[in-house]
Amino acid sequence: MPARAERLYLYPDLHFDRQSESGQILEFPSWWDRKAFFDRFKSREVDCSTPVDEKSAYLVFVDEAFAFDKACLERVAIKHGAVPPQMRDRQAEFVEALRRSKWVIVESYEWG
Repeated sequence: MPARAERLYLYPDLHFDRQSESGQILEFPSWWDRKAFFDRFKSREVDCSTPVDEKSAYLVFVDEAFAFDKACLERVAIKHGAVPPQMRDRQAEFVEALRRSKWVIVESYEWG
């Protein structure tokens, strides 16, 4: 069975005339609904596959990432009665990283 993983690349506003912040690479948030994500952003898929692995990239605007994050967190709260504290902490860190970003690229890859 092939292995699959997703990562988010968060990029700040890029400036060519001055130094800018470096980006961040994060794991796909555990509270995000993978199926809902791929259904929603399927039209933005860029196939980056090779003969060895299957890889796709999705460009998501920061506002869209905020909205998707909020919707997924609400679903978690409904399903479990509340958002677990450790998940709430990770989500707060994620939101801070999003606030510093202008671009979000989600990479999905499969190998094996």
